[in-house]
Amino acid sequence: MQEYIHYGNKEFKEELFRPIKNRENFVKPNGGLWASRITKERPYGDWREWVDAEHFSNEFGEKYGRDNFFKFQLKKDANILIIKRAEELLALPKIGAIFPLPFVMLDFEELSKEYDGIEVLMSEEDKLDLEIGEGLYWELYGWDCDSLLVFNKDIVEVLE
Repeated sequence: MQEYIHYGNKEFKEELFRPIKNRENFVKPNGGLWASRITKERPYGDWREWVDAEHFSNEFGEKYGRDNFFKFQLKKDANILIIKRAEELLALPKIGAIFPLPFVMLDFEELSKEYDGIEVLMSEEDKLDLEIGEGLYWELYGWDCDSLLVFNKDIVEVLE
């Protein structure tokens, strides 16, 4: 079973989980639970690797430190939308923007009615697309790395 890691809390607190809400002119929604896959190659998840590679820091400081995380898996009946290519975005519901934007704004509120979460696997896409400024990375600019966004807190099974 696939394991995931979430940074920012040492434990899953259901009372902190917020419903998915679209954000105007932004590629990511508010709410949900963000995580990255854990693999043998990436035992701390893709997001932690991205943070290290980009020397990313912000006002959260220690919040995203290496010791502030929890691991989980998804329940077997979880209905996750998995996206590996930009073309898959075409059939998904979108929200409009006040002004033209260079990226896709999915309607996460609508998606959350059908799915328990969405997983974007940019690492599965052809690297040539990235080099020429096309593809999933650019269409969902701001996701930065392979990511899972959980819409439904009831599918989370915390690991010890």
